[in-house]
Order: sequence, then structure tokens, then C-alpha cells
Amino acid sequence: MAALPPCDLLREWPAEWDFAKVAGNRDAATFPAPSRYLHPAFRVEARDGRGRCLVAERACSAGELVMVDAPLVVAASQVALQEDVCKRAAEDLNFRKLLFHFCGDEEDDE
Repeated sequence: MAALPPCDLLREWPAEWDFAKVAGNRDAATFPAPSRYLHPAFRVEARDGRGRCLVAERACSAGELVMVDAPLVVAASQVALQEDVCKRAAEDLNFRKLLFHFCGDEEDDE
């Protein structure tokens, strides 16, 4: 399996992020960049035949926040999503590489 694409992960929840505000308001459902949080007790692994997996290093309590990730694209409809993805893929090489990586074709990573 191909290596996971690099990304910045925060391992501590920033005090300035108001999760309750974002969770209750779909229009404001983003955090400042880099907005990838992964609980310190978890790691991401790529496993053959399974893909990306979150693996717990210890037992966690019910209700613990495990992960927050920024969406690649947000759109009001399926058609708008397809149009936005195609436009960004044509204009942004890094976005295109990340998108192809998610498709699972290792030849597209080069």
C-alpha cells in the first residue's frame, strides 16, 4: 500500500477552537488551518486490504473527541461538488495529487 500523504496534525486541542459553535452551525463548520486534530492516543496506519485505519494506543472513554478534519471540498449539491472538484483538480497540483491518492491508484501519486 502507498504511504499516506503528509499532513499536519495537531495532537492537543487548541483553546481558541470552539467545538460547540462549529458543531451547531453547518455554515461555520470549519476551523482555522491547519484544522486536523487527532487524539494523542490514536495513530493512523495504512493497512493492506483495509486502507487507512485509526488505531488506539489505549482505551478511550465514551464521548472523547477522537478526530477533527477539514473537508477537502464543501458544496451545496452533488453537481456543485463535482464541478468544484474538477475545477480545483485542474488548477491546483497539490489538490490533484491528494485527490488521486484517495482514489487508490499508486501510479497517480507520481
